[in-house]
Amino acid sequence: MRVRYLAAVVVLVVAAAMAGAYVLVGPRDRLEDPTAATSPRDVVRTYIDAGNARDLQTMRAIVEDSREEHFVPGHVEILLRDNMIVDDVEVGADAPTPGDGTMADGWEQIVRVPVELHIVQSDGSFPSDDRTVWGYLLVRHHDAEPWQIIDQGAG
Repeated sequence: MRVRYLAAVVVLVVAAAMAGAYVLVGPRDRLEDPTAATSPRDVVRTYIDAGNARDLQTMRAIVEDSREEHFVPGHVEILLRDNMIVDDVEVGADAPTPGDGTMADGWEQIVRVPVELHIVQSDGSFPSDDRTVWGYLLVRHHDAEPWQIIDQGAG
């Protein structure tokens, strides 16, 4: 009888620990994946919101496949607090841009979307006391495809 009771307690403790871990590192929200009709500005906004929500699945859907490892964290790092959290986001107007000499070379449609934001938390590679000017390069081959992020950076 004691063995069964002890086994039940162990199972409950393990289940509670797993549920607690998921609450700490799991997605806070699941956003809708952009469609072909979603504007480049809204794709960028969804990507930023997905990062804040720890929705790695949506982030992966937005980033061009060959760049996923570079742009999407493999997991949420709660203890070290390395995952980026931003607020006060202003997404600018998208503008067509040439892809020659960039990661976007060879894509049919290329736009750059400028962003200004305040980084609340990061791995230390961004200043946290000022607004940061950033930008995303989005690509697709034709209007029937959703826009995908292929590159990012300042300038």
